[in-house]
Amino acid sequence: IVASAGQEAKMIALQPTSASQSSTILDADAGRALDGKPELTQWGDQSCTHTHDSYSDPRPWWKVLMGPTKVEFVRITARSDCCQDRLNGIQLYLTRADAQDWTAGRLCADTASAPWAPGETRDIE
Repeated sequence: IVASAGQEAKMIALQPTSASQSSTILDADAGRALDGKPELTQWGDQSCTHTHDSYSDPRPWWKVLMGPTKVEFVRITARSDCCQDRLNGIQLYLTRADAQDWTAGRLCADTASAPWAPGETRDIE
């Protein structure tokens, strides 16, 4: 996640404990996405998160709490070994921490029309 303080934008390191997700399977908790290692794009690298399938978790989500921050963009990297299609249709919202519903925030991206390629990285503004 790239945020700005004043005029200078910089990458901010977030603690894995600041992340959560709707469900977890195979010990792939939400904090794995914040390990600072975007080059690790395969399941065996233990750098990917994983929620339950759509039958058990029909509306999966992942979130991170950052505190007051002006976000310039969010960088997302798809797995390169398989399953990049699981990112198709993701929506990125910036929402206040005290909001009752995360969709009350600003929709920054909806990737329904642009399929993800294996290992692809996107900067979502």
